[in-house]
Amino acid sequence: MLSGRRGISPLIATVLLIAFAVALGAVVMNFGRTLVGGELPTGAAYGECAGVKVAIKDINGPQIKLEGSGSNSRIVAQIENVGVVRIEGIRALVYGTNNANFASELPNSGIQEGSLPLTVTIPYDQTKYGQLMQAEFVPMILGNRVIMACAPGKASWTP
Repeated sequence: MLSGRRGISPLIATVLLIAFAVALGAVVMNFGRTLVGGELPTGAAYGECAGVKVAIKDINGPQIKLEGSGSNSRIVAQIENVGVVRIEGIRALVYGTNNANFASELPNSGIQEGSLPLTVTIPYDQTKYGQLMQAEFVPMILGNRVIMACAPGKASWTP
């Protein structure tokens, strides 16, 4: 009954199955890396950062300052959402003169679009990091059920 039909050889079928399994494994591993604490995915790579932008509130100059001295210093800034998308959080990147920098996810830093500015406080140890050279505030959004950093919409400040 099946004598006139031809199928693919078992060798080709095996190669195709292995290739499919490797491709599926790569997709799952890439997705899993973002869920288990690997680096944050960048929303810009997915085109989800359109309309995402933060700014340092400006009233006769930027509303950001370095308070205190030594190891008891802190950066206080007013950050506003000037985009059209809700921001789930802010990641602060701070650069000092001692070739030391740090990143900090700011707690309770979600900002609804069109809402009042958010005042954030970041501990800054001048004895460890040196003089403050630059502070950047990167908005993070919820995209594809994953928190994503949107670097194109960041706000920067240099004293």
